Formats: sequence, structure tokens, C-alpha cells
Amino acid sequence: EHEAWVARDVHGERILKVLAVFGANGAGKSNLLEAFAAMQRFINLSLLGKSWLSIWAKESSLQPFAFIDKQSPSHFEATFSIAGEIYKYGFCANEEIILQEYLYVRNKSIKKEQFETIFFVQEEQVIECDDAFAETVEIFKKKGRNALFLCAAASVDNILAKEIYNWFSNVCILDYNSDWMKGDISQVVTLSPLIQIIMDSSKKARLMHFI
Repeated sequence: EHEAWVARDVHGERILKVLAVFGANGAGKSNLLEAFAAMQRFINLSLLGKSWLSIWAKESSLQPFAFIDKQSPSHFEATFSIAGEIYKYGFCANEEIILQEYLYVRNKSIKKEQFETIFFVQEEQVIECDDAFAETVEIFKKKGRNALFLCAAASVDNILAKEIYNWFSNVCILDYNSDWMKGDISQVVTLSPLIQIIMDSSKKARLMHFI
């Protein structure tokens, strides 16, 4: 009905250009952004060493949902597009260990949404792994349960792993009403690609045309 608001994804399917999240105060809108920011920090900190999990948990101020066991692990997942493919990446962890990690790619030959496994890790055991990640397995075993398989692969220059790592690192999150960003707001405003686009009249016009 509103063709100007619709784009095509890498599989040619119709998707919305802009997504808005509506909700009352305290409904969890900012928590959605905070969760993705926590996922970003998790991936970035994974290369630091054994103590990074406790650092991440403290920085992220994770609070389990009130109606579940407070010892339950946190589960993060993101679906995104890189180089003509759609991937689904996620992991499950608590303050001590990474319990599960996986990377899937969408099957282009099937119209219905269906993903195939690139790698699947259960604690320290690599359950399934594509040949392109075979070199990572031994390195991952040496790092143990305190390492992400994705980051272990990126550390040995696996092309796909590095692309995914960079994708997460480069996503810019802006939430000026949230306490977790207010402390660094001046720096965010200065460095934000969105703010830079808005301040450039030519780029702003192109953005408005796209939207």
C-alpha cells in the first residue's frame, strides 16, 4: 500500500525501511537498546581474557526478568545481513561461563525462512562446524568456556567472523533519554554518524529521501 516505505532485502523480500517501538513509560523500550548494547560489549570484551565475563556482567547491570529464576543465564540473538547473506547469531551466558553459541545462515533456495548451521557450540564442545571454521576449533579449545567461538575465529583472520565482529562493533546506538548513555552524551553526539549526516545538508536531504 505504501511502496515508498518498503525496501527489498538481499533475498528480494519486502521489508520496512524504518521500525518504531511504541510503549508506555517503563514498558521496556530502552531495555531493548540496552540489551543490544550489552550484546555488543560481550563480543568486544571476549578478546580480553578470563576476567572479562564478570566485567561485562557488572558494566551491563543485567537484571533477570522478575518472574524467572535469578540464576538463569542471559540469552542474546540478532539477525542481520552481510555481503548478500542473512545471518542469525546468538549466545547464552551467565557471569561465569558461556553456555551456548551459534551462527546460522539463511537458505536462499527456500522461499520460506529457514536457516542452516555454520557453527553450534555447547559450553566447551563444538557440536557442529562448517569447514571454513575448522581452524578455529583447536584455538577455541585452548581458550575454554570464557571465550566466544566467533571471536576466536576472528582472531585467526576468519573472513566471515571478522565481518560479523565488525558489524556488531560498528552499529551505533542512540538513546538520549537513557541513564546508561547520559554520562557520555557529548561524545556520542560528536561522533554519531547520524548527527553528522543531519548536520550536512546534502546528506540530510538524501536521508530524508530514503525515509
